[in-house]
Amino acid sequence: MMSGTERPRLTVARSPRPRYTAPMDRRLQEAAKANEGWALGLLKGFCRIPSVSAQRRGIREASDFLVMAFRDLGLRVRRVRCGGNPAVIAESPPVPGGRSILFYNHYDVQPPDPLDEWSSPPFDPAIRGGRLFARGAADDKGDFVARVAAVHAYRKAGIPLPVQVKFFVEGEEEIGSPTLESVARRLSRWLQADLCIWESASRSDDGRPHIELGCKGILHGELVCRGAKTDLHSSRGVIVPSPLWRLVWALASIKGRDERIAIRGFRDRLRPVTAAERALAASFRPDAGGAAKRLGIGRFLLGLSGARLAERLFFEPAVNLNGLSGGYQGPGSKTVLPREARAKFDIRLVPDLEPAEIARLLRRHLDRHGFRDVRLEDLHGYPAARTAPDHPFVRLAAEAGTEAFGRPALIQPTMAGSGPMHVFARRMPCIGIGVGFGGSRIHAPDESIHVADLHRGTRHVLGVIERLARHGRNP
Repeated sequence: MMSGTERPRLTVARSPRPRYTAPMDRRLQEAAKANEGWALGLLKGFCRIPSVSAQRRGIREASDFLVMAFRDLGLRVRRVRCGGNPAVIAESPPVPGGRSILFYNHYDVQPPDPLDEWSSPPFDPAIRGGRLFARGAADDKGDFVARVAAVHAYRKAGIPLPVQVKFFVEGEEEIGSPTLESVARRLSRWLQADLCIWESASRSDDGRPHIELGCKGILHGELVCRGAKTDLHSSRGVIVPSPLWRLVWALASIKGRDERIAIRGFRDRLRPVTAAERALAASFRPDAGGAAKRLGIGRFLLGLSGARLAERLFFEPAVNLNGLSGGYQGPGSKTVLPREARAKFDIRLVPDLEPAEIARLLRRHLDRHGFRDVRLEDLHGYPAARTAPDHPFVRLAAEAGTEAFGRPALIQPTMAGSGPMHVFARRMPCIGIGVGFGGSRIHAPDESIHVADLHRGTRHVLGVIERLARHGRNP
């Protein structure tokens, strides 16, 4: 998942009263319970594979692992690729007159760096204090295993699946899903279902599962500034342009100290937040002081708290710097005028901000401010997507989460992070559920999930499948 290392931990109002509650078959509950050791072992095996797409590691091994897992479930499985890492898709037979559900996940993970900040090796899963620590445990291999374990519970209980189940697992999410659109076009007839369960979600500190109804979009790229054809002695800095200073000045023109994005036209196309979305955000009551303290900061940006903090987290775009490079950065000093400076960035997009248009506005901004020499490279991304809060399947997922976790589910208008949900949202409602928690530290050292949440997540998926099967054909 493309997101920050830790989200503010939130407390929100109760979900509406359930509408689709009915007892789950006891055989299914017993099978899920008996499967818990098997599911944990499967997750450990998956997390041992260093499937880092940015470094082109472990991709074949991870896709082989998926093929084997799906075949063990009796599903029809195949790999599909359009020039990049393969997507692995699988499906059960259609249920005559029944519904279908599609699970979206990804098997690639973020690089584990910095390695010296891990308490145990990132690809050697370790359990401490009831938590499983490993790269990918929360993002997104734990969520995937919870879904596989739910399907396995039907098989173990000898109960036919009441809906058709499809899995779409890609291997490029952590690098911006560059070939996903091409794969989706090739699979246009296959890529149909009544409901898509999105890759992940988390739970609050008090155990309430989040139901996430959207993803922000994203534009990735690099700003590159070049000077002399080779590094020079820094004494030349009085007569030769410095790429590092040029880059710093260009970056400073993009966003002010007041956090306002200074790119002309950037906000012109923002889709207004609906009353229903704003009401969901208003129901969140973040403990801003406590969350900031856990993050090791004095306060959140602009001193925000309460509903204003939640609204900014969910509904505002952002320009982020991911890394700066140039010149000498080793031990000691080296007086050098570097030949090149680079800044990796991402821009988090909200609905109706299109990556190509934002890239055009950024180029125009740099030119207007005298930075025609600053190049934009490796631009790629995708738009935001959201599911309407009043869709009946939102209530269905919330009820299943309430039952599985034993606490009222929290409906969230969107996740703060990004994901290629738009590809699927054009075809079906997309709802995120998952097994993470506020301290899962996705994209950071010591990523983890609570083992108990893996099993609660499995029951959550079972509850969604059972309710979807009982729901009428037309929501």
